[in-house]
Amino acid sequence: MKLFKFILLFIGSTLFAQNSTQDRIDKQLQLSINKSEEATLLASFSEIEPRENILDYKSFIGYLYTNFKDESNRAGLFKADNNNPDLDFKLYREKLKNDSLFITTLQKIAINSGKPIDEKPSYKFNHVMDIASNFVMIDKLTNKGNYGVKICTGINAIEMTQPKRYADIEAFCFNAIWNYFQKNKSLFSDLVKQQIISVSKLNLGIDDKDRVLRAQGALMVLMFHNDSFRNLIIDNYEENKKLLPFKMKVDN
Repeated sequence: MKLFKFILLFIGSTLFAQNSTQDRIDKQLQLSINKSEEATLLASFSEIEPRENILDYKSFIGYLYTNFKDESNRAGLFKADNNNPDLDFKLYREKLKNDSLFITTLQKIAINSGKPIDEKPSYKFNHVMDIASNFVMIDKLTNKGNYGVKICTGINAIEMTQPKRYADIEAFCFNAIWNYFQKNKSLFSDLVKQQIISVSKLNLGIDDKDRVLRAQGALMVLMFHNDSFRNLIIDNYEENKKLLPFKMKVDN
C-alpha cells in the first residue's frame, strides 16, 4: 500500500511539473520579430508575480533557456513572417515544448524549488564556487597587451572546465553575480581588476593563445579563493534559499 501511494505521489508530482512547464512556455516566453533584411524570432522571458518558484524569475529561466535547450531551437534560427507573426510564435512555442533537454531541466528545477530546504539536492559550497569562478573570464589580449575580461556573458569557461553540467548551480551563480554586478558595478569591477593585476605580474607564455588560457586558469583560482567573491555567493544563497532548487553546505 505504501509503495502504491509513493507511485501515485511520484506520478502526481511529475504531471504537475509537466503542466507547470507547459504553462511557463505559454505565459513567460515573450516572442517578437527581429525586423532586419531576414526577419527572425527574438525570445525573452517575463517574471511571474508573486514569485513562488525560482523559475518565476525571468533571469533564472532565461539562463536555462539560453544554455539548456537543443541548439536547433535557437530563436534566431527561425525565419518569421511579419504579416502573420502569431502563427510563427505558436509554432515555435510548440517546438520548444518538445525540446526534451529544456523541458526536463525545467521540470527538475521546478520540483526541487518547491521542496522544503532539507529535502533539496545538496551541494558543497566549494562545488558551487568552482562553477561560480567560471563566470568571470579572461577571453583575449587587447592591442596594448592587456587582458580583456568578460563577466556573466555567453562567453564563459564552463564547457571547457566542467565534466558535468549542473543547470541549477549555473543559473544560481549567473544570477548571483549578475545581480550583484548590476547593483555594485564599481565594487565588483575593482575586485576583478585587483585579480587581473595579480595575474598580469606573471609571465604566462610567449604565444598569445597559451598566455590567455593560462591567465584564465590563474584568474579562476584567484576568484575561487577571494573572500569577497565567496561572501557574495553565500549572501545571495541565504537571501534566496527558500526558492532555490538545492541546498548549499558551507563547510569552508
